[in-house]
Amino acid sequence: MKKILLVAAIAAISTTAVADEYRVQGTAGYVSDEISKNIDLTTYTLGGTFYLAPVDDSNGPKAEAAFLDQASSVHAGWGRTTLEIDGTDFSPKFDEDGDVWALGGRYITDSGFILEADYAATEIDNSDAEAFGVGIGYYLTGASSITLGYAHSEVDDLDSEEDFWSVGYKQLFNNKFGLDLDLTYADVESGDDAYGITGDLNYYINDNFSVGGVLGYVTSDDDYTEAGIYGVKAEYFFNSHIALNAGYTVSTPEEGDDNEVWNIGLTGRF
Repeated sequence: MKKILLVAAIAAISTTAVADEYRVQGTAGYVSDEISKNIDLTTYTLGGTFYLAPVDDSNGPKAEAAFLDQASSVHAGWGRTTLEIDGTDFSPKFDEDGDVWALGGRYITDSGFILEADYAATEIDNSDAEAFGVGIGYYLTGASSITLGYAHSEVDDLDSEEDFWSVGYKQLFNNKFGLDLDLTYADVESGDDAYGITGDLNYYINDNFSVGGVLGYVTSDDDYTEAGIYGVKAEYFFNSHIALNAGYTVSTPEEGDDNEVWNIGLTGRF
């Protein structure tokens, strides 16, 4: 009888260990972006991430599992977007669908160095846009990292190019507070250079549930695009496999209309 109980206990422990690990993560989402009173952009997204080794989600908040486990991965995504522009005295009415594709990866060395690469392409009404980015970083501790990034984007029919340089810092404090801080500089070929700072803070009520906020500021050389950024969000894991998230962010420029973004998403892990 004791042997049977021992075997049952070992089986239960083994089952629990497997349930706390995942190798594949899938996401589905909806984003409503009211760029201005006359311009709306809506996007439906599907994405997937494959981890090179199983990720353990029992070391802290489930939302931070890949970060805490220093997990290497590759990811891909697709989105269907609709751009609507109301007709005005200065521009015709515009209503077109398009596709967005994304591909990337993140590799963590045994010594804690971070290597990243991403590529994205968009086509709306035969208007092509491309962007690629690379990054390098390092885990300062098991719960904090710093990254340096560069990205370049082009819009073919507008003959527009932009370069972005960024510094990112991420830290998880006592498995209760998660901070993401980003500093960005944009070199705009056809306009004024821009600068921005954004802070993203999450409070983990428990390992399954978090609420958070976003606070940021963006400006350019002529201050025309000066704007504050504010947001709230939440995420809840029903178990180790299914999570739901939602958020709202608004950008409030000194000139022009506010930019409001609503999003909701579903995550599955296996």
